[in-house]
Amino acid sequence: MLSHDPAEINDREEPIEPTDRALPIEPTDKAEPTDPTDSTDPTEPIDSTESCDHNDSTEPEEAQRTDRADSFVISPSCPLVAAQTAPEPAQDHIDLSASLLRPAGQDGAMAPTDLSRLQLPRACREALAKQRSERIDGHTIPVATHWWNTETAAAHLPGTPVTEPGVTELSRGDLFRDAANLDPGCEEELLRFLWRVLAWGSGMRLRLNRRRIRAVADNPSSAVAALRQALQAARENPAHAYEALRPEGRNAIAYLGPAFSTKVLYFAGGGALDHPCVILDSQVAATLRDICKWDSLGKGGWPTSTYVRYCALLDRWAREESRQLGRHIGTDEIERWLFRP
Repeated sequence: MLSHDPAEINDREEPIEPTDRALPIEPTDKAEPTDPTDSTDPTEPIDSTESCDHNDSTEPEEAQRTDRADSFVISPSCPLVAAQTAPEPAQDHIDLSASLLRPAGQDGAMAPTDLSRLQLPRACREALAKQRSERIDGHTIPVATHWWNTETAAAHLPGTPVTEPGVTELSRGDLFRDAANLDPGCEEELLRFLWRVLAWGSGMRLRLNRRRIRAVADNPSSAVAALRQALQAARENPAHAYEALRPEGRNAIAYLGPAFSTKVLYFAGGGALDHPCVILDSQVAATLRDICKWDSLGKGGWPTSTYVRYCALLDRWAREESRQLGRHIGTDEIERWLFRP
């Protein structure tokens, strides 16, 4: 397990380093007007450090679209397999929402990367030789138990306590068991699941989590409805599930951007090897760009179509490696390597 910074259980944030700032919007990006879902509030600096696995602190979660070449929209009803058989750039611009279509710009525009040509790096293949139970189920993160229990209780929200007193860490396996026993009709269980996913994803860095809690407190019925819809879709349709928490490229729950919303979608599968939704955050995206050569992939704010292509890519790689290794490889085993190659 990675080393961690000392516990930081307040809601203060450190200024971002100049090199980590969101890139200027290219002409093909869809500029989103500022509204309460915008987590890049200019009054709130972004923490520029990463404290633990899947800590999202390096990513401005509501940054403007930077997935320039991949900023297209596929119908949510499009099955995952369709994305695997549609590598041609021309097909990457199927768009049922004309408001999202932008002409290619002269500066920085490129054709969408043909994902059918991308190969899984050898180092990832070597990592897959390790037992899944060790790399995935046993993947454990220290959590700020007292902070989560105190903050959710102070907001008078269901789902507390987030963890029992004395529990100082959560594993993927813990969250898989939560999902397996979850009653989607129960508001308390849905919110407790959300808090625990956020706690695991944040570790001891709590950037924006107080704002996420407040956003749910401001409109709990809307948050619960979005969560319920997302969890129900997550086991079958990544596009529908992603859209439930990112309708038309915006956050259904303020400050719950793609990197954390995809964690919710991923854990909804309860650890099933054939679960179609995978975590996508800034660290995973950086490996996909820099090592795997998905050159057109942006740094954040990914549209639904890009998430579908990502899930399809990892599904193809997992099936290929399953044949090679003679065991069923989960897409999350590849995602784990992509996060820390």
